[in-house]
Amino acid sequence: MISKLILTNFFILLGIQMSLGQHSASFSSEYRNMMEDSVAFEIPEVCELFHVVAALTPFGKGNTEIIDKSTEYYREVMTYFELHQNHKVINRIQKELRRNRYNRMKMDACGFFFNKEGSIMKDVAYPTLSFESKNWLEKYIGELEDFSKKSDFRKFYENHKEYYERQIQLQKEQLAVKDQWRWLETKFDNHYNSYRITFSPLVYGSHSANYFKDGNFSQSVMFIGPPYITTKYTEKQLEGLAGRMVFTEIDHNYINPLSEKHQEEIKHLFSDIDKWNSLKYKDYSSAISTFNEYMTYAFYSLYVLDNYDNEDSELIINRCEEVMNTRGFIRYSEFNQSLIGYYSENKDANGEKLYEYILNK
Repeated sequence: MISKLILTNFFILLGIQMSLGQHSASFSSEYRNMMEDSVAFEIPEVCELFHVVAALTPFGKGNTEIIDKSTEYYREVMTYFELHQNHKVINRIQKELRRNRYNRMKMDACGFFFNKEGSIMKDVAYPTLSFESKNWLEKYIGELEDFSKKSDFRKFYENHKEYYERQIQLQKEQLAVKDQWRWLETKFDNHYNSYRITFSPLVYGSHSANYFKDGNFSQSVMFIGPPYITTKYTEKQLEGLAGRMVFTEIDHNYINPLSEKHQEEIKHLFSDIDKWNSLKYKDYSSAISTFNEYMTYAFYSLYVLDNYDNEDSELIINRCEEVMNTRGFIRYSEFNQSLIGYYSENKDANGEKLYEYILNK
């Protein structure tokens, strides 16, 4: 049983997110056929290797936001790999983490895999999985491979396969990704063919997402934390509380393009940015980025209204508002309740109509 403090922190930290623009990719016809209209849940092996290394760094040991240190799995990692804490890759990754490159590196780690000989290969489908054209992990692949061989990482990973499968099954049960995906595509014109949900049992509260396009095939890839286990909530409530971390990544794929069409109105409405957020970091320093985060979370409230009963809706929406207020989006509750009020009377309203309402208030 987890303490109330840890439980609260977990759901607040689900709000630490980044979601940016579209990249090109190169998907084979076989991959397209396999992934069409599907959601894949996975704990990629090289990404897990990166998280093991990150957990061994002084940054990972001291930081309270990227590595979950409360689990038995974390303790097994530290015990198994403690003899290799002086490997040169630890210091190299430490320097990158101190430069705030964790999200970039963990995302790019999902674009590599081990071949049968135990060498790490790049997935040719993705030049990079992070937000920029540069692949942030590529230059460390040789050192990561060396760490893997010397520490026998692949044996550790293989010995935990059953644990990983249980984690994946719990994610599938908690995260109603297809329901969210279908609902969003009734509200927006955008269409996506495939979703990849990647995660590590070592992740605490830092989440990100990116999306990729190859011709007429588009895919959204999310990088999130593990499922949560508690008896505090019903299964349906937990689905709604945990599901927010995926929905608020998915709907950036729909919100951001629509916001681009309304840039001038958004800049006018959010012209005094200090009235809308008290954040000091660059990810939400503009009117557009701040509005997108408000709207992304507000749309989750609308989804909740359509898919949960009144009691559960109230719980989930209140927690959503608590998270946003804690993060520094100081007028979110007012914004959210206004949109909820309009939507309650206009359930057939699509994204354009909802934008029209909020931008003309």
